[in-house]
Amino acid sequence: MTESTTLLRGELVRETFRQYTRPVVARLRYERLSKPEFFFPDIVAVDVLVCEEMHCLEVPYRVVDEETGTVAATLHGEKDGKILVKFPPTSFGQAGFMATHEDLARITKSSFFLNR
Repeated sequence: MTESTTLLRGELVRETFRQYTRPVVARLRYERLSKPEFFFPDIVAVDVLVCEEMHCLEVPYRVVDEETGTVAATLHGEKDGKILVKFPPTSFGQAGFMATHEDLARITKSSFFLNR
């Protein structure tokens, strides 16, 4: 084994993340909403079913619309045919997942570009 003065680097992937020019806000249907009884009244847990996989996500209550059964998420870009879905951060961190366009289309109620 020989020592090197250069920094160690991992292997780079071929396909890079392609970020959207303007993020897209989507209202996704959730299966279940859980409200905590104490400690964090402004944070809720929502269960979102994506392609037969349940994602339990902690999100700010302000992005939930109980009347329509949806939660707001931001679509940031794509990699390997999947879209990066992120939710606003809470004190527990930022929730998110990756999903195909077809899987997202099944649970999306509406979407629009985020004007920045």
